[in-house]
Amino acid sequence: MEKRILTYIQSKKLIQAGDTVVIGVSGGPDSLCLLYVLHALKSQLSFHIVCAHLNHQAREEADTDEAFVSEVCQKLSVPFEYARFDMKVLSKERKENFHQIAREYRYRFFLQIAKKYRAKKIATAHHIEDLAETFFMRIVKNLPYEKWAAFEAKQDFFQKQLIRPLLFLKKEELIAYLHNKAYSYRIDASNDADFYTRNRFRKFLMPFVYQENPGFFTKFLQIQEEIRADECYLMEQMKNIYPQIVIWQNTQEVILDTEKFSRLPFSLQRRLIRVVLEYLYFSVDAFFASHHIRQVLHLFTKKEGYRQIHLSRGLFASISYKKGRIGYGKEKSATQYMLCISGEGVYDLPNGAQMVVTKETDFSTFSNGSVDCFCIQDAMVAFPYFVRTREPGDLIQLETGNHKKISRLFIDQKVPQPKRDGWPLFCNQENHILWVPGLRNVAPNKRWVQKELFFYRFQYRNGICLEEQE
Repeated sequence: MEKRILTYIQSKKLIQAGDTVVIGVSGGPDSLCLLYVLHALKSQLSFHIVCAHLNHQAREEADTDEAFVSEVCQKLSVPFEYARFDMKVLSKERKENFHQIAREYRYRFFLQIAKKYRAKKIATAHHIEDLAETFFMRIVKNLPYEKWAAFEAKQDFFQKQLIRPLLFLKKEELIAYLHNKAYSYRIDASNDADFYTRNRFRKFLMPFVYQENPGFFTKFLQIQEEIRADECYLMEQMKNIYPQIVIWQNTQEVILDTEKFSRLPFSLQRRLIRVVLEYLYFSVDAFFASHHIRQVLHLFTKKEGYRQIHLSRGLFASISYKKGRIGYGKEKSATQYMLCISGEGVYDLPNGAQMVVTKETDFSTFSNGSVDCFCIQDAMVAFPYFVRTREPGDLIQLETGNHKKISRLFIDQKVPQPKRDGWPLFCNQENHILWVPGLRNVAPNKRWVQKELFFYRFQYRNGICLEEQE
């Protein structure tokens, strides 16, 4: 079997000459087999090994397991590193699944040891039955299709590489190897307990699968590799179009162009949303099921105005016209405000924008065609003016002389609902709206322009304009 594992290591390029490999060893048959095999091959391949054992302190036998692994390493002259964490206490404190907590601390410990020994590789003893169990568990748990291709022989892991030299073997082959070599190992009785999900899959489902199709494991690894190859290609396509779809992102929210998003093939839509969710969920160590992706896909294909849904753990998704948002917390309306504009100067608005007021003499630049700028002739200026948020019944006069409700203007211009309450309105002392920055203004009578010596320009800077909404 050592020759088969050597061939697998070489074909997958798992270990190179000069590598230091940290081996995770619990003391059970799988990890002991990995330790003995890599120890037997290290001279042939010219690499070094370190044993890392994490004592979960979850069973009475835990300390005995630790002593056993330590003794094996001493006999093999292999460096032995260990750590102890009470996983049951940690699981209760964090109110999370025991196995998830144990896995998190285990891999964190492996990374610490890899850093200590400057190792680039971390080896685990996963075999093909572990892979099959994970595959069926992910289907039953309703995880996205692209997650069905579980772990692989080699994958990047926090600037290191996780390698699995036993992935093509069945458990019975590992045990047979130990028996043939007369190597002893520890047995974890909790692996037979029906309480744990994986144990139930291992105990009830896998024997049935093997009975129905004895050749299942022979083809299964190939199927996994085909799924992964397809997934790699589709993810590469998604990464190429990602910058065209995502307008803005930080650790709290991601904004997408839903019009462009809707034109993507469905397979790329799903993967883009999954990447966004993984990016946002990373900081809270959460995981999501495929129904979250379907919820967002359904939301982002809606044609009507504003809608918002809650996904999980404080993450919301919303759509407003051609913009989609996925982020923490509901998209809140802005706080109401009123700011007095008393003359020339730069005025900071509560929404982060600025109102810049200047006195101009070059009438060739006089224009009210831009929605970001409003000009008033000297004879018509009547300070103070006010910049405020909307009020019930607000109207603006159109060029035709008719009036239009501000609420209707926002709808017609497709202003996102959460932004409407904070949108600035430029008013005179009579509280008449003269200008809605970014949307519409009321132009003064231009036939008086040449009679004036100067005019005032009101410039709205760093604000939201109509072009950003479309």
